[in-house]
Amino acid sequence: MVGVYLKPTNFCSVGCEHCYLDKALKADKTVMSRETLRQTARFIREYADSFVWKEPVQIIFHGGEPLMMSGSWLEGACEVLEEELPDCRFAIQTSLMPLKEEHIPFLKKRVPYAIGSSLDWTFRTVKGSASAYRDAYMKRVELLRKHGLQTAVTLVAAKEDLPHAKEIVRWFFEHSLTTVQFERFIDVSNSSPHLPSNREHSVFLTEVFREVMRLFEKKGDFMNVRIFRDVLSGVLEGRPCGTYGGSCQSRLITVEPDGKVRLCPNRASYDPPCGSVQEGFEAFKNSRERLHWILRQHLQNESEACFKCPYASWCKGACPIAPAKVSDAEDEDCGGHKVFIDFVSDFARKKPKTAAEYLQACLTGRRLPQHC
Repeated sequence: MVGVYLKPTNFCSVGCEHCYLDKALKADKTVMSRETLRQTARFIREYADSFVWKEPVQIIFHGGEPLMMSGSWLEGACEVLEEELPDCRFAIQTSLMPLKEEHIPFLKKRVPYAIGSSLDWTFRTVKGSASAYRDAYMKRVELLRKHGLQTAVTLVAAKEDLPHAKEIVRWFFEHSLTTVQFERFIDVSNSSPHLPSNREHSVFLTEVFREVMRLFEKKGDFMNVRIFRDVLSGVLEGRPCGTYGGSCQSRLITVEPDGKVRLCPNRASYDPPCGSVQEGFEAFKNSRERLHWILRQHLQNESEACFKCPYASWCKGACPIAPAKVSDAEDEDCGGHKVFIDFVSDFARKKPKTAAEYLQACLTGRRLPQHC
């Protein structure tokens, strides 16, 4: 799969503590022009054709906030993209907060099974209230549900969220939000006081995993958590999956509203571009910035500790921009979150049937019958 984060605009009026865009970019209301969109379509086609095997292409409308654009603009963008990429798939990642009825036809036609939304637990508020914000978020979810649509939820855990693991899991179940990802808060500048350490994030994931497995065993309740799938795929099958395995820098691109091309969207405020759609694919292909990051992921992402790690064959150092080494004496964990993987591995040894059933449920997307 070739992944393309397509950013119609960087503008966003929703404040997220974990946002990778600086304030100036989030305030920029520049919108991708139709000509840049056509150049982007041609660029993506050449990019996809550059792989030895024909690769399916998924275009993720991203931002900023893609729902700042009208439903008609987004539908028109899909039509332009399909002229060059007739078999591409579409998805969207949004805060949901700007969602309106007029977006629904686009969502139902283009991304009925690929609506991703982000949820903050502590820092996003309405009139100073995190609870009021969550109520507002759920109103948008209910609008989707009224039209037969669902959303997969991503929660990026800040330091202040860490003590609330069980509460968060139960809230998700109470609101029937059961396709979830818990992402690592990554601040490229390392300047946020809310940034958890590797160990802190591992402990948070462990508490979430413990609660999800407890409910899965006790009630048959199933929450499809992507990082749990990824780690269990590695632990049980030795198979790289998701964040683990080391391919995102060579199989993922981000196209900015002005046509500049980068790799990881998290570095949009910090890295120089790897070219632009206007300059063409060859300039991007041979960009020193792009080659630097591919080299870093494939040859430099693994530390000396990785070579002694039992998970090295499928982890590959995990995310290349996550903090790879301990940041201080108290942070005794790596960017792959070995502390968490150790816990999952131990759980799988003690409860192999539960671990295997949960992984199978994640892979099929189906809740299993109650099994206890």
